[in-house]
Amino acid sequence: MTTTKLNIEMSGLKVSFEGPTEFLDEKLAEVCEKLSSLGLPSVDGQGEVAPRLTEIQEVKMSTTDIAVKLTSKSGPDLIMAAAAHLRFVKRLEDFKRGELLAEMKSAKSFYRQTYSNNLSKSLEGLVKGGRLSNPATETYALPHTEEEGLRAKLDL
Repeated sequence: MTTTKLNIEMSGLKVSFEGPTEFLDEKLAEVCEKLSSLGLPSVDGQGEVAPRLTEIQEVKMSTTDIAVKLTSKSGPDLIMAAAAHLRFVKRLEDFKRGELLAEMKSAKSFYRQTYSNNLSKSLEGLVKGGRLSNPATETYALPHTEEEGLRAKLDL
């Protein structure tokens, strides 16, 4: 299943969708029609409500693909590739330590057992360096600035 992100803005109303691409293929026209029928004030001054498509984006990269694009050479680098996969492909706002480790292990050509052995130290360093945030025990997230930097490096 591929994931799509869609944002629609019209008359001060913003609708965001993240989910299966199949939904958009089957329902996008219906959603736009229903939004138009809400009778929201005109944005264009012509009396018509015109939806403005601001973003549709599918991300189909594996953790390995991301690690390659980020030129991962260390445990912390692979953690960041795993975090990027969880955020941009799986669309998770935050993730558990175990989810990060599972994604790291999925990048078989990059993963080393020592990365698992040093995971606590690597995570601590990434949090202290501001590359990951630690909003709750054993939970991590990408800070906004880091997320934007990764989006640029990954051409998202």
